[in-house]
Amino acid sequence: MRRVPEYLLIFFNGLLAVLVVFENRLQLPEWLIPAGRLHPVLLHLPIGLWAAVIILYLLRHRVPGYRALLLTFMQITAVFTAVTALAGMLLALGVDYDASQITGHKYTGVALSGLFWLAVIFFDRIPDRAMPAVLVLVSGLVILTGHRGGELTHGEDFLRFRPAESPVQEDDVYATLIAPILEEKCSSCHKTGKTKGGLNLGSVALMLKGGENGPALVAGNALESHLMKRIFLPLEHKEHMPPRKKTQLTEPEIEILTAWINEGAPAKMSFAQLKPDSPLRKYRQTEAEEAFTFPAASPETIVEVNTPFCRVTPVAVNSPALSASFFVRAKFDPAQLEKLLRVKDQLTELNLSKMPVNDADLKVLAEFKNLRHLNLSSTEVTGSFLSYLKGLRHLKSVSLANTRLHQPDLKALARLNTVYLWESGFTAEDRNRLKKLNPAIQLDTGQRENERIAINPPESSEKKAFLKQGTPLTLRHALPGVQIRYTLDGTLPDSTHGEVYSRPLTVQGRTRIRARAFKEGWLGSTVLELDYLVNGPEPDSAALMSSPAAQYGAKGAKSLYDRLKGDPDNFLDKTWLGYREKPLEAVFFFSTPRELKNMTVSMLEKIDSYILPPQSIEVWGKPVSGPEQLLGKISPVQPTAGRPRKTTYFDVPLPPQKYREIRIRVKNVNPLPAWHPGKGTPAWVFVDEVVFN
Repeated sequence: MRRVPEYLLIFFNGLLAVLVVFENRLQLPEWLIPAGRLHPVLLHLPIGLWAAVIILYLLRHRVPGYRALLLTFMQITAVFTAVTALAGMLLALGVDYDASQITGHKYTGVALSGLFWLAVIFFDRIPDRAMPAVLVLVSGLVILTGHRGGELTHGEDFLRFRPAESPVQEDDVYATLIAPILEEKCSSCHKTGKTKGGLNLGSVALMLKGGENGPALVAGNALESHLMKRIFLPLEHKEHMPPRKKTQLTEPEIEILTAWINEGAPAKMSFAQLKPDSPLRKYRQTEAEEAFTFPAASPETIVEVNTPFCRVTPVAVNSPALSASFFVRAKFDPAQLEKLLRVKDQLTELNLSKMPVNDADLKVLAEFKNLRHLNLSSTEVTGSFLSYLKGLRHLKSVSLANTRLHQPDLKALARLNTVYLWESGFTAEDRNRLKKLNPAIQLDTGQRENERIAINPPESSEKKAFLKQGTPLTLRHALPGVQIRYTLDGTLPDSTHGEVYSRPLTVQGRTRIRARAFKEGWLGSTVLELDYLVNGPEPDSAALMSSPAAQYGAKGAKSLYDRLKGDPDNFLDKTWLGYREKPLEAVFFFSTPRELKNMTVSMLEKIDSYILPPQSIEVWGKPVSGPEQLLGKISPVQPTAGRPRKTTYFDVPLPPQKYREIRIRVKNVNPLPAWHPGKGTPAWVFVDEVVFN
């Protein structure tokens, strides 16, 4: 019986050695990686068993034949230690831990397993007088291994003395609202030492840096931010965050994160700098709540004044004050403003941003005597409505951003605390006069002193990837007076380089547009990159001559010409065909021969997921008469480290003639280059569409 655990130890420790030596080259089967999740459960067994070994040794004088019993306990402990170490190695291979943080725990665990094995093998040769040294040595390694593991799960300084931390700045939005949410709901998987998906949410800078799927944040746009996309996925979706079995974000927490990102995801911003309609204002914990003396509206009344396009809610928990916000410009009805008179005594915040209201629609404002904050950004007001505000003695702030005021009544604004004026038609002279009337007034022009803000990029009229030949493309920008420059040759436009957009562009074949917006007093926008494919001749059928990887089979050959573009953020979305062990080979059949001049292959580039451009693309064709012949071959330039994920397009010119069949062969890079973490292993190629013209 003694030989059984020794054979098990040889087997388990041999596997450990293989995993340690070849961990960067091994491709483990998908079904085996989940076994690593047993590691947090198993690790308690060898610790408890070792404690039993220590106790047994201390009681050795009272236990007859204790050496035999001690050996049995050590054998069992050694076996469970080896199994736990194996599960830990599988966990390390399947979860994105920071390599620099996990190395210590990994190697101390392997060393502990090896030490137990040696202690069992040479147990008979260990004299009683040397046993305490063995126990102390093993105990020290157990403590060190556990300490390293504790740092991974609880942070580097969990078991160390920490001086008292500096108090959080109570007026800082990120420190008081955002950081606590991320720490509680996200840090178990996305922190220093354990960066699942390569993502660390420990700071704004790290979130902007992002992980495997690119930046976690798009400052100013929560809906396009990868962080919020994962949060908004259905709970049952495997990519929903936090994972289904972990504590989920509450509605207020989601609202806080969304509003913070839409504010620009600032690392440093006081509550005073928030926009007047920002939802974050009501979550300020240190702001003394105003003691309203008016009675609360009945719940029935609040329900009656709510509509699908006008939301009326309390500004804070247990507060009688109400906030009203309007949505969907096309559905705006001025009569709804009159309906709000039912809660005129309770209404303290009114948001009409982007609604088609004019000065005449706002007569009702004079009735809202308790109004504190008014948002008229991006409306059609010109300034005459200001006379309606004179009787609102509680009004503190008005937002007039992106309006066209004409000779505004400055006296009506002078008694306010804050006025938001960027792109409002306010001249420097108007601002100076207003400052003279009220030196304490805060005039927010969208810029801080000596600071310029980047303008948003332009937008395109066409969101689809596939268009008809000759489709007109319109580029536009929400702000007036913006100059848009674009290029069609792949170069980067700037304030002097690139065509000035003046009329719609026309799609002629595959079209790649890079465009930026420029405006005096603003920084140039980020680049808008657009790639359009023309709907050319479609094959009647296709066949795969080589099989894709089982988990990336999409819909087979049909996926290559179904006109469905793959999501570059998700190569599991059943539109991508993935190949690694062999090249992709496919044949396209045209029952009626078609004249072809060009072929475009749409592929994914995601370096950190081992997905690279192909080593080569070969195109073979069968004309109407004659044998199959090589039509073209390209060898794409390979990327370097650090390039972000994207969809890339490779064009292969074809000799113009009619073809019955087209065969392509897409060969992956093998091996990966020396700078890549997976060097020595094959790269993946992912293809979603092949287009003929």
